[in-house]
Amino acid sequence: MRLSRRIIPRFLLFFFSSAAALLAQSPVSLPAASSGAWSAEVRVFAEKIFVVLGVARSVSLRFGNRSALDATDSGAAQQELQTELARRGLQIVGSSSAEATLEVTLSEGVEGYLWVAEIHGRAGDQIVIATAHGPQGIPVSSKSVPAFHDTLLLEQPEPILDFAQSAGSDGAQFLVLLEQDRLTLLQRDGITWTRRDSAVIRHLYPWPRDLRGRVTVPGTNSFRIFLPGVSCTGSWSTTLTMECREDAEVAWPLGQEGEFPFASNRNYFGGPGSVRSRLSFEWPISYSIASIPVDGAVRWIITKPDGNAQLFEGGKGAVATFSGWGDDIVSIATGCGAERHVLAPGTGDWTQLDHIQAYEIADQQGPAVGQPLDFRGPILALWPSDDGKSARAVSRNLQTGMYEASIVSVSCGD
Repeated sequence: MRLSRRIIPRFLLFFFSSAAALLAQSPVSLPAASSGAWSAEVRVFAEKIFVVLGVARSVSLRFGNRSALDATDSGAAQQELQTELARRGLQIVGSSSAEATLEVTLSEGVEGYLWVAEIHGRAGDQIVIATAHGPQGIPVSSKSVPAFHDTLLLEQPEPILDFAQSAGSDGAQFLVLLEQDRLTLLQRDGITWTRRDSAVIRHLYPWPRDLRGRVTVPGTNSFRIFLPGVSCTGSWSTTLTMECREDAEVAWPLGQEGEFPFASNRNYFGGPGSVRSRLSFEWPISYSIASIPVDGAVRWIITKPDGNAQLFEGGKGAVATFSGWGDDIVSIATGCGAERHVLAPGTGDWTQLDHIQAYEIADQQGPAVGQPLDFRGPILALWPSDDGKSARAVSRNLQTGMYEASIVSVSCGD
């Protein structure tokens, strides 16, 4: 996770006061009430926002659409909300002169549309939530949406770079744990993991500041690990054995995406000197890479050091840019409508809570689908599992300070 990432923590608040009391506080001279498709429900939502803002009368507004509505319909919803806020004497201004910041998201679930407003002002960070049925003639999407589940495998005070599960020929369950200078083999003992063996990872040059690592289990009782400029192969039977080599052109595996050269002294893929790119376009420096198969072709999504994600199509190069995604992305087969979905964390830093959100790549758009999966702290690594149907997440619990290794899986809801 990079220091440039940002995600706002969410807090639960209670809705209070009546509509009559709210309207009594409104200025005498009001713009005409909105009469669009969302008017009644937007009016209630705007009233709740007005109360939470308190004495603030100027706000910067940021609107996000995570529903299946197109730009025209979501734009109409935004305009109705702005009208209702103006009726209550609120001015929409730039962030530099605003008394409070208002981030509004329109999403949808199986029961209807959901309005969420994150309010950041003098009173702290608060959230307002309201449900809506939406405009007539535009039904909520009936297709299956991904629902997240996370399974915590291990927590420990030492940093974790990556991990992988493996089953022995006798049915024993193992966890291959990659740490900063060590590979540790754990074996399940009932409901706990017991340390069985470990090996030191030796390297000639210092690690980069934001160290990343990758571990795979290609076969029974064997593993491969990848670090900047270092790769190792190993196995275990009665004892753990491992052999490492240093190479400036080490290529890392990325699940279904294949193998890509990783910078030997940095924390990203590609860059000057990369000679083993398998992509058909000019490959920029990228923090993570995911692929989406479409009609026999492949689309590539990469995240760049500037915080943006880009979509590439064949020889066309970049055809779309997505903002608001975290640096780590994976593509997994969910079976929820689209063949595959892209999972991405938020954009917070090491001191903030985080989440994983699914995105569906349709045409040249990347709308969010389903509800985000919240974590107890920042997500430090996100890698695809070997089966291509789940992801491995490493996070740090801000309450306990422990590093957590979790499996993120997805099921489909109607």
